[in-house]
Amino acid sequence: GKVTFKHEFAVKVIDVRVSNEYGERKVDKDLLKSTRLEAAIWKQVGRHEHTVELFEAFLEQRLCYMVMERCQCTLMDNLVQNPTTQRADLVRVLREMLLGVQRCHEVRIIHRDVKPENFLYGGEDNKTVKICDFGLAVQMPKKGSLKGVCGTPPYMSPEMLKNCLYDYRTDV
Repeated sequence: GKVTFKHEFAVKVIDVRVSNEYGERKVDKDLLKSTRLEAAIWKQVGRHEHTVELFEAFLEQRLCYMVMERCQCTLMDNLVQNPTTQRADLVRVLREMLLGVQRCHEVRIIHRDVKPENFLYGGEDNKTVKICDFGLAVQMPKKGSLKGVCGTPPYMSPEMLKNCLYDYRTDV
């Protein structure tokens, strides 16, 4: 019989091995841990109109597979291809970006790498802006703030650049 799916899928594949000085490929425990954390955080964000949906994540033969909703292109690609985007469209895009970030914050996740490349166009019409790439995301502690520098420098908040304490506000 024929199997049909409601969704088209994309797969992010991460090789959790690194080469040592002898060229041997060994599992990098830190990379494995961070990859598992990314999948766990992404699942915690859950299904939402403005987040790229993660259907499944699994490890097989030292490769981590993250099966996700297939999207059209990045926000950055779209802006470059359409430099004369109308103001009303830009307002909608910004609103949808903020709704994706808000979803993360609702479940106590700080994304820490908010930038145009980490938003994709998806949904049924490929016009819905969705946040993706939770590789640097962390769970916000119930009390207190976080400290440390991570992200993409041109898009980092002042507190992140200065290695000061930060919270959810670093994403906006």
